[in-house]
Amino acid sequence: MSIIKTIWSKIYPVRVKYWFRSRQIMSTRRRTLYEIDKALHFNSAITDSPWLREKGFTPGGCAADYGALLSIFKVLNIMHPERTLEFGLGQSSKLIHQYAAHFGKRAVTVESDPVWTEFFRRSISDAYPVNVSFHPAEQVVYRGRKTLAYTGLESVMADGPYDFVFVDGPFGSKHYSRSQILGMLPHGVADDYCIIIHDMERYGEQQTLEEAIKILAKAGKEPVVRLFHGEKSHAMLCSRSLYFLTTV
Repeated sequence: MSIIKTIWSKIYPVRVKYWFRSRQIMSTRRRTLYEIDKALHFNSAITDSPWLREKGFTPGGCAADYGALLSIFKVLNIMHPERTLEFGLGQSSKLIHQYAAHFGKRAVTVESDPVWTEFFRRSISDAYPVNVSFHPAEQVVYRGRKTLAYTGLESVMADGPYDFVFVDGPFGSKHYSRSQILGMLPHGVADDYCIIIHDMERYGEQQTLEEAIKILAKAGKEPVVRLFHGEKSHAMLCSRSLYFLTTV
């Protein structure tokens, strides 16, 4: 009996490790299929867009995936927000600022890195204006947990409330990731609002989502929430008046 236990003790960890690895591979393959599907839908959706003239996108890596870009495009195209706030300059900014420039709407992107911003401006060859507000990304404490967040946002908040908010910066944290969105709720968003939080496959963003739902619900702005999956995952929170955005 002791020999059997000894053999099993050596085999069991390997079996468990293989099982978890298999699950991980399956999840990765499933996400790849989701991403291919989102890429096809995104490229089809933007083909005849009258306001999205510059269509050069490079999703993936640290940037927004096709799933997030598709959701952002649908929100802009259907909701027509008057004021849009974006945390983190990147591929999503190409959508947001082309929309704002075409329709004469207000859009601002909060970013901490001037060097990255200059590189981004060169990549689009000044084809359209990009309104960037620079704010440091600093370590703050939220509910006893250290988290990296943009700070000094008073001037940005003064231009609100915002109809549409996209949260994809700064770099993620282990707990309450990108917690600056929580500091602007509930008064920083309009009565009719849509918020997208990117990288929902990570625990820090999941904590932030749960906290955002609680804050909005307590203020009488309880959101309709839906999760979307591609290479990465994102959550969409909408006011009841805009629930249809979660269905398209």
